[in-house]
Amino acid sequence: MTTLGKVTVSTEEGLISEELANYLDRASQTPEYTTAQLLAKETQANRDKFLGKKVINTTTGRTLWGGGNSLTSPWVDGSGTTVHTVT
Repeated sequence: MTTLGKVTVSTEEGLISEELANYLDRASQTPEYTTAQLLAKETQANRDKFLGKKVINTTTGRTLWGGGNSLTSPWVDGSGTTVHTVT
């Protein structure tokens, strides 16, 4: 058994702590933003953007990806076509 801060992992039984399981569940969820949030440069959506970051546009229901690493990089669809230009 290994303890890392508040996280205890028991590798012999393949068990992980509930705290770690909850963290991993939250980390694996795809972020959701409205079209307005994706278009506005200074929103969390664009501050956390990187090339290939997957998000869901809750206004349109579309899955999009970051087209670059800057605040003004576009949001693109699965074919790489620009869907939202950030201003």
